[in-house]
Amino acid sequence: MINASSDVTFEIRDEYKRKEIAIKINELLDSDVDISPLVIDGGWGTGKTEFCLKLTNMLNENTENPRAVYIDAFKEDHTDAPLLTILAAIIALLPKNEAKNLIAKALPALKFGLKTGLKATAGWLLKQNADELSSEFADAISDTNDAIIDKTVESMLHEHIDAEKNIQTLKSALKEITQSQPLIIIIDELDRCKPSFSVSIIENIKHVFDVENVNFILVTNTAQLYASINHMYGSAVNSRQYLDKFIKFSITLPTFYKPHGTTPTNASLRHWKNISQDDETLLRANSGSEKMITSLINHGELSLREVETFARHIKIFQILTQNSIDSNSNTDYNYLEIFGIFLYCFDKKSAKSILNRSINLDAIGDTLNIKEFNYIRNRDQSTIQILLYGLIRDSDYPSFRFPRPDDEQKVKWDYYLTGSYQTINYDDKGFSSIVAAAISNIMLSS
Repeated sequence: MINASSDVTFEIRDEYKRKEIAIKINELLDSDVDISPLVIDGGWGTGKTEFCLKLTNMLNENTENPRAVYIDAFKEDHTDAPLLTILAAIIALLPKNEAKNLIAKALPALKFGLKTGLKATAGWLLKQNADELSSEFADAISDTNDAIIDKTVESMLHEHIDAEKNIQTLKSALKEITQSQPLIIIIDELDRCKPSFSVSIIENIKHVFDVENVNFILVTNTAQLYASINHMYGSAVNSRQYLDKFIKFSITLPTFYKPHGTTPTNASLRHWKNISQDDETLLRANSGSEKMITSLINHGELSLREVETFARHIKIFQILTQNSIDSNSNTDYNYLEIFGIFLYCFDKKSAKSILNRSINLDAIGDTLNIKEFNYIRNRDQSTIQILLYGLIRDSDYPSFRFPRPDDEQKVKWDYYLTGSYQTINYDDKGFSSIVAAAISNIMLSS
């Protein structure tokens, strides 16, 4: 559990116009519609964590006491105690007197929920997170450690019988405490946790914390969460249906935004523009190959984090080649070098296939999200399609999805290719050789 840094706000930075999404979430939380738990879905690297830190700060604006808390679940899953993790977060939001009252009523439920594993769990928490847990909570756990660990099998059976009563007591305490101010628990990084921990958090929210005025927002890559459910309960379980039993509402963090209120803009392209403008080396590379870079970001459907990874690889290449990609160098070579960097960055097997002159067209197509090659040329043939034809031309390996052209198609597409890459020598597979040279450079092998 961490407090959201106060300098992570929409007012300071909101390049992708996501504040409006946060405002709408707040409106739903304040409405009479029950949306808890709410899932904010998004792929890895789409900016979910920054959005949720900003959301936490926004929810705590203009309130006497904070009503929202952010939990990094990945930092907590080593404890194997989701019940403690959630309770500690709630306690952190409460005034001192209310916190003491909740701790007292929570301990019986904790005794059952944690069983004899509490001693090890609490010891780890007290050593690692002493500065984050309230002192009252830490002291209460410490005082009851030995008593709990010494429970006999008979007492454990009695606790099992009393478990439902203890949980109901905890729920009643939570309901009473939150009447004046609802609480919002934002749990991030569920998709990075051990399957057992992420699934246990969801189940605890349903069975223990399903209380009016205690709202949960779960931030995750839903596809990975489905995989965690199947890991726990087997592939025969319909993970989507299972998760639907626990989730009230779900939204997907958009990868496009409308900077001027009308035309959608790819947030990843905007991210590249921001990164390259602030770095002289990347700015030089962009000046010599902007069209290819933006095409690859679009075709590869790169996330914000993947754009940063791509940018780092471009910069490494520039350092290794003394800024070989810029507006003063050969544009044709720039484009092919950028493509070589892209392949090495996101599909090393395909990159090595070009190095070994065994071009894997199907794998390259998958990386570019291109299912097949269409020889019927449209007016606005993309840079990527022409580049892909150059690789088809150089490949000696047949592909059903990317077949070699017939004689008529070859004449037309060779014309398009030479028109786009006028300075390339097409003898002896010169087209793919330039891509291979770029790959070799960034591999530090030449």
